[in-house]
Amino acid sequence: MAVLDSCRGTIFKVCLLYTDRSPEAIEDLFQEIACNLWVGYGKFDHKCSVNTWVYKVATRTALMQKRYALKQPTFVSISKSMYEEVADTGKDERISYLYELLDMLSVEDKALIDMYLEGIPQKEIALQLGLNELAVNKRISRIKEKLKKKNNGE
Repeated sequence: MAVLDSCRGTIFKVCLLYTDRSPEAIEDLFQEIACNLWVGYGKFDHKCSVNTWVYKVATRTALMQKRYALKQPTFVSISKSMYEEVADTGKDERISYLYELLDMLSVEDKALIDMYLEGIPQKEIALQLGLNELAVNKRISRIKEKLKKKNNGE
């Protein structure tokens, strides 16, 4: 599936954010996202970019898996080189530390700040999360403050 190949970095980033970053957990979530992309592609209306749609499906899948601990059969395999290429956060301590800070956030706050860091406009974030733009703006400010406090050891 060409969409899967072209957006695998986005999918891996979501997998890294919503798992404990073990290869098994990443593979499980990646495969669940791949299945949902396959099933949902016929409903994709092309009102946004393919990458935005993939990101939306991946995030929703991760949130659903997190909430309901879904375990479904998997069919897509991830090679070790693919995992090492995208998921090796151990080499950069700043990235590892960022993930540690993000792990302290709630699932909903992770989704919101991840979309914000990805550069998705607040209007789109609001639509995806079912919030209004003002609420998104306020939550982003609160999350930034929370992360600053945790970074400063408070």
